[in-house]
Amino acid sequence: MLPSRGAPFMSRFPERPQMQKKQIVGRAVTTAVVVLLGMHLTGCGEKKSSENSAPSSTSASSSPTTSSTPSTSTTSKPSIEPGTIPGTGRFQVGVDIQPGTYVSETDPGTMCYAARLTAKDSPDPLITNHVTKGRTVVTIQKTDAFFETRDCATWKKR
Repeated sequence: MLPSRGAPFMSRFPERPQMQKKQIVGRAVTTAVVVLLGMHLTGCGEKKSSENSAPSSTSASSSPTTSSTPSTSTTSKPSIEPGTIPGTGRFQVGVDIQPGTYVSETDPGTMCYAARLTAKDSPDPLITNHVTKGRTVVTIQKTDAFFETRDCATWKKR
């Protein structure tokens, strides 16, 4: 039945009640908490100290020279003691570190991330990864290409 002329047009669907101010604020707070929790768990937005940061690129020459050869950039790797792996960084197996079983005695209040990876150009380089607190044991295989670790204590070979 069509509305008669002059009668107000009524929708077939009931009007949706407007959200209360409490609901809007509640949803905004919930969204913010979820985003911050996600950032915390994935490590986004955290600042690293210089001793825990990954290797950086530096210039080979820090002072001006009169040489006609251009200066080149090199990647400096932290010196790694045999049988250990620093707690933060990405390390190439067989080059930076050796395969084997390693233990990290990380503080129980700190989240430690460790991942074994295949070649970096692989579509899915992840072999296995985990986030732990406290003592962590990982066995790096000679077939692994890389080992990545974040916020862990120094890894020591068994």
